[in-house]
This record gives sequence, C-alpha cells and structure tokens, in this order.
Amino acid sequence: MPAEADRPGVPRAAVGRALGCWAYALLTAARSIVAWPAVIASTVLVITIPLLLPIALAIAASERALLPLIGRYARDRHRRWRGQGERWWRLRWSEAATRDDLRYAGAWLVTSLVAWAVPALLVGGVIFARQAVIGPWQWALLAVGLVTLSGVISWPVAEGQGWLASRLLGGRDLDAEVGELRESRTRLAAAFEAERIRIERDLHDGAQQQLLALGLTIGLAREVAGPERDLLLDRAADEAALASDQLRTLVRGIRPRVLDDHGLGAALAEIAGRSGGTVALDIAPVRFDPAAESCAYFVAMEALTNATRHAGATRVMITITERDRDLVLTVVDDGHGGAVVRPGGGLQGLIDRAAVHDGSIAIDSAAGGPTTLSLLIPGALRQSDEAVG
Repeated sequence: MPAEADRPGVPRAAVGRALGCWAYALLTAARSIVAWPAVIASTVLVITIPLLLPIALAIAASERALLPLIGRYARDRHRRWRGQGERWWRLRWSEAATRDDLRYAGAWLVTSLVAWAVPALLVGGVIFARQAVIGPWQWALLAVGLVTLSGVISWPVAEGQGWLASRLLGGRDLDAEVGELRESRTRLAAAFEAERIRIERDLHDGAQQQLLALGLTIGLAREVAGPERDLLLDRAADEAALASDQLRTLVRGIRPRVLDDHGLGAALAEIAGRSGGTVALDIAPVRFDPAAESCAYFVAMEALTNATRHAGATRVMITITERDRDLVLTVVDDGHGGAVVRPGGGLQGLIDRAAVHDGSIAIDSAAGGPTTLSLLIPGALRQSDEAVG
C-alpha cells in the first residue's frame, strides 16, 4: 500500500531534522568561539574597527552555508567581485545586502550565546559522570539521555536562529520576486512579439514592395530597347537604392552595425546627430558585453526620443561610465518632466529590457523637469577591457 510505504519516511525525516538542528546548534556555538574574540579585539583596537565589516560578512556567509542543515535557505545577494582594495570596500558598502549582513551579525552575536546550552549540557553531563561512581550501563544511559535532551534543546534554538537568518538575510520575499520576474518576462515576451510583428509589417510594406517594383521594372526593361530601356534601368537603380535604405533603417532598429564595429560612443553619436535637440555625449572609452551595449543603446535611444518628442527638451546629456565593472548609463534632459512608469508603457518596457541583464533603471522626473534616467547593468565590462584595466 502506498500509504504504508510512506510511513517509514516520516520518522527518518524527523530524525534527520533533529540531527541537523543538533549539528547546527553545536556549529553555531563553535563559530561564536571565533567570532566573539575577533569582534572584541577589533572594537578595542580602534585601528582594526574596519575589520568588523569582513567579520560580519563572514558570519553571514557561514550562516547561509549552515542553514540547509535545518531546511532553510538564504541566497547570497552580494555582487561578485574578484578584486580587493578600495573598490571592494566601496562596492560592499553600497549594497543593501551588506547592511542586512551587518544587522544579522549583530543579532547573531547575542542569539548565538543561547546555542551554548547544547554543548554546556553535554560537557556538564560528562563532568558529572566523571565525579560520580557509575558503571558502564549508567554511562550508556547517561549518554543516550544527554544526546536526547541536547537534541530537544537544539531544535527550538536552531529554528529560532534559522527564522532570524531567513528574515534578515533573505532580502525580499522569494515568492514576490518570482512573481515579479514572471510578470516581467510576460511583458517582455509580449513586447518581443509586437516587435516581430512590426518588423514583419515594415518588411512587407516597405522593402518587399520596393523589391517587387524593382523586379517589374527590370522585366519591362527587358522588353524594350533604346532610350526607354535606359529610363527604366535608371528607375530600377533608384528603386534598388530605396529598398536598400529601408532595409538599412530596419536593421538599425534591430541592432546597428556601428554598435558592433565601433561601440556605444559611435552608435550614440549617430542617433544624437539625427535628433532634433542639442545632445552632448560623455562616453567612457571601454567596451562592454554585446548584450549590455545593445541594451544601453536602446535605452538611450528611447530616453532621447521621449525627451525630444514628448518632454520638449532642447538639451540632453548622455553619459556612459564603467564603475566596478558595471555599465552605468545616465540620460539627463531639460524637458518639462513628469515622466511616470505605466504598465505597458515605454518606460516599463525599458525596465523589463534591463531586467533581462540583471540590470535596473531609476527615473527621477519631477514636474517641471529636469528628468534623469539611470541604467545600471552589473558586471558588463568585457573581459579584455577588464584585463587591461
């Protein structure tokens, strides 16, 4: 019977959970032996106070590693960084995850003392047994009793500590993040489908019609001779040039060739030259990953279009910098402001596009202007540029 077959798994799971809590409580007490002296030494010696940050990060990292023992998890929300020195410190201090780690480390230093009840019980029992005159059977019973009692104590200790770690280290609720990610991907899929339909329509109504006309003109030219043929061939050349221009415009809307060949600086200079207002560019002389460059290009192009067509801007400043391997794009315009992110709107599409690359967009657009749009894509610097830097 399936129900009967499942029953043995229940006590095994309970025993496994109890052993996990027991090991977790003992390891927590052991870690506090190292953590407390390190914290006290760093605090007393003023010059070593900065070491409190890596100590707190180590406490939080070890907690994330031990949480699976009690069936809990807290993902590491720190950005990856292989370097050291000042940039590492600035990166860590700028992260919300670091502040969560510091709060948790402070709470853990206090609550970890409760975990000492488990080893204290075991050690106390052994000392009592050595002082008392007991035989082998009494030793065996005492060992079983001590392990059982320490397991009973370790369960609430581990559960309480695990709950605190999940609350402080877990960041936002995972279900909420998954739901938001699912909605973002749905919106992005709809946007891609709309873009596919637009490209198909532009091909059908533009280049395809020109190519059909070109074919008809060449066919007519084959049937005539003399000056009339020359006129038809001239018209065919014009139609071929028009079809080429339309295809070039269409391809530029998908991914401009200049972006691959010369980078963001040249690509943005091209769209700046076609805009109606005054556009100033300040582009860092580095290359980013192709996907990140493409994202930054279209975000900048959309922001520039919004500024000149909808916000009445006359001056726009586009800046792209590299900060700790991240791509940072900033677009500032002097328009009337009031930009609002609306579901299904252009700004929401930009946010969804950035989210594909683990990026984020911030918009500051008070009524009356100015408007500042910032894009950050983490870890976007190309490996070759990183090695040179």
